[in-house]
Amino acid sequence: MEKNQPIGEQAGDIYILSGDLGGTNIRLSLLKITDASFEKVHFKHLLTKNTRALAVELNEFLDEIPVNRELVRVGIISIAAPVFDDGICPLMIDAIHWGEIREKDIQEATGIKVIRLLNDAVAQGYGTLNIPQELTRCIYDPSDNGVTELPADKIRLIYSVGTGLGFCMMSRPDESVPYYHYPSELGAIPLPLHNQNDRAFYKFLTDKDKKNIFQPSLSVLSGGCGLLYLLEFLLTRDEESQKKYSNCPILVENKLEDIQPRMVCDYAKNMNDELCIEVLKYFLDHNAKTISDQICLYLPLGGIFLSESVIQGMEFMFDRPDDKKHFIDVVQNIGAIEDLVKKIKITLITAKDLAIRGCVNFGRQNKVF
Repeated sequence: MEKNQPIGEQAGDIYILSGDLGGTNIRLSLLKITDASFEKVHFKHLLTKNTRALAVELNEFLDEIPVNRELVRVGIISIAAPVFDDGICPLMIDAIHWGEIREKDIQEATGIKVIRLLNDAVAQGYGTLNIPQELTRCIYDPSDNGVTELPADKIRLIYSVGTGLGFCMMSRPDESVPYYHYPSELGAIPLPLHNQNDRAFYKFLTDKDKKNIFQPSLSVLSGGCGLLYLLEFLLTRDEESQKKYSNCPILVENKLEDIQPRMVCDYAKNMNDELCIEVLKYFLDHNAKTISDQICLYLPLGGIFLSESVIQGMEFMFDRPDDKKHFIDVVQNIGAIEDLVKKIKITLITAKDLAIRGCVNFGRQNKVF
């Protein structure tokens, strides 16, 4: 069993089903809650595109666990889709074959008495609470700018870059009460066009869609799925670009149609691939602008937390001084309130199981188990 760091307040021994249902990967875990810790008893990984009906996958997992499935009385599941207050997820776009997902339907199908569905950015938001420092990386520390006393942690933003793009605001009036969560399907908004490059990218996307049914959204540039669009765009925008990048390792060793988002990060990091580096620079620049827009709306003096697999995969970009500085400068370039924005800490979450941690924290805070 994999022992995890203690989090949250004490709880009695209980087994819970925890799921992290993402646009690319499905991760199912059986957790044992003991006092102030949790242990991962059983784990299963699936590719989202290869899954059968969700109830079928959950029941098969429960049949495989090394304890009597009747001992599993609670399920808390993170899902990369909107979840309404009545426990209904209308659709997960990367698993359309699942159809509408309801907490009560999962309860009936699995026999688990209590099921809670959480938007994935919400789960990650709860996962940031009390997270050990060794599972984080500070991208910007206000103390480096001469700020010695930070404001109270009343509002924090979780910016989640996976296959798509998620966002969650966590807020509380003071430290004596739990956080409340307010998710937003940020990636679904129309693609913002900040400059000529963005406009050219927009034209590239619409030209690819000959039937004109594709309305580019923010996710196709600031979500993980956008890495492949960006790579093709930068490669094909003119003859000079095609010549410049033709000998890049990722193109020499792979067919364009076989390249996956993770490969862009890997080739940039391990082979200093010029095309992949340019993709990540553009990607981080646009995400920095998106974060800056959200700061204007919420002024999250409790901090900004960057999470999920895609942003973790390009962590090495923050080892490059010029690229790190550019990212921070773009985030903080907000005119009259720039001095205030410089009081906001930016943290990259490096934990691989943030949503699972969040499911446990949510369960504790809301007395689900």
